[in-house]
Amino acid sequence: MMAVALSFGPSTGVGALLLGYVGVGVGVAAWLSRRGEPLGPALSAVALWPLLLPLDGAASPVALARGPLAERIDAVFAALRSALAEGEPAPWGEDVAVLESAVRAADARLARVDRLLASGPVEVGEEVARSAEALRDARARTVEELVGVLAGVERLRLQLGLLALSGELHDAGALLRGLRDRVAALDEVSVTAARG
Repeated sequence: MMAVALSFGPSTGVGALLLGYVGVGVGVAAWLSRRGEPLGPALSAVALWPLLLPLDGAASPVALARGPLAERIDAVFAALRSALAEGEPAPWGEDVAVLESAVRAADARLARVDRLLASGPVEVGEEVARSAEALRDARARTVEELVGVLAGVERLRLQLGLLALSGELHDAGALLRGLRDRVAALDEVSVTAARG
């Protein structure tokens, strides 16, 4: 494509490069949209997709590591998206995508912790053993909390059944806000632990 574009002259080559740039951006935006990202951030990828490329050679920030709960997260959110697609649009549909991203990010952090724990310490001492035990405890609490959040997502899906029967959302919005707060609390704990 590039050779054909350049054969028509330098200005056509620049146009072809611009077209290629936008084409890659559209592809990244479509991929983000299929992943459940909100429309705004997905569309911004058309122009800003190079920012999504790794800065240090690591995995792309949008391609999070799959942690120990990834399959369960996939199943729970797929069921919720399917239920959302069946009925009338819920006013909090975009909030669900934000919640899913936060849950997946927490699961990716669990994957990192698992890798750290699996590698084991080079030198074992009492202080190192205490640090490893604190990390295992924090991991267990995070898993417990994420499992609770996923149970809440399932409750949210069932709220859609109430919507179908009665036309009322009942406490679905409040449940969603509570789930987002729980995941945000996990983020705060990880930041506090990193500083401590």
